Amino acid sequence: NMTFATHPLPATAGVFQATVTAKTDAAYQILLEQYLVFFRQYLNNDHWGDKFTFNKGNQINIALLFQDLDEQELTKTWQPFQEWIAKNANVYSMQSEVVNIPADKLWNKAFIEKKFPQVAATKESTVFFQSWWLPLNLFEDEHVKSLANMIFKASRVSDVSFQIDKGLAGAAIEAMQRTSNTAMNPNVLQAAALIVMSTDDVDQINNINRAMTVFKNAAPNAGTYLNAADYVAKNWQTVFWGTNYPRLLEIKNKYDFA
Repeated sequence: NMTFATHPLPATAGVFQATVTAKTDAAYQILLEQYLVFFRQYLNNDHWGDKFTFNKGNQINIALLFQDLDEQELTKTWQPFQEWIAKNANVYSMQSEVVNIPADKLWNKAFIEKKFPQVAATKESTVFFQSWWLPLNLFEDEHVKSLANMIFKASRVSDVSFQIDKGLAGAAIEAMQRTSNTAMNPNVLQAAALIVMSTDDVDQINNINRAMTVFKNAAPNAGTYLNAADYVAKNWQTVFWGTNYPRLLEIKNKYDFA
């Protein structure tokens, strides 16, 4: 038997999508730092989920889900970042769109494709994944420039995706408490995002491995989410399960006789 937890639907839900472009590499590096600080201050909470992606075209592609925010609150959230873009319009541009979607239809693929084709999910690379959790402290003022530089260099290799709903550092207290009582690697509770790089081109695998090593060295004990990971990861016991692994092994040895 299995027991599933259910939760009330949010009063509002939808998608905020945007493309932010910098005209030069130098401007893009500044933009990355600015956006990471903005994320830490305004988006790292239980109103926001999904992802944003950094690419070699010097763009940030934003595809975020939101919940329990009305139009005024959405405007207030993004105002500081949009004002900064406007003040520097000589080197930056931003196109954005808010799509309100009934909360009970948010995961209805057929409904979304019919009613809101502009936000329908795109196919992602599936041949090879590398991922790693990024602790919230890497987004703090003393580390954020270094993180921005890492992202810039990695984005020259391939798209760099930050999946913010796979890090729980900004989650509601109740959600963090629930997660701490599961087998999931406890480091997810300190993670602001899961960084993912993937490819369908086998010739790119070594380049992605090298790019991801830089992030892993910045947070060597962070680990990752096993459903979006390299399945031949070294030290997978600690990487996937963290401090929970010894107890999981003990339970397996007690009840699994295979």
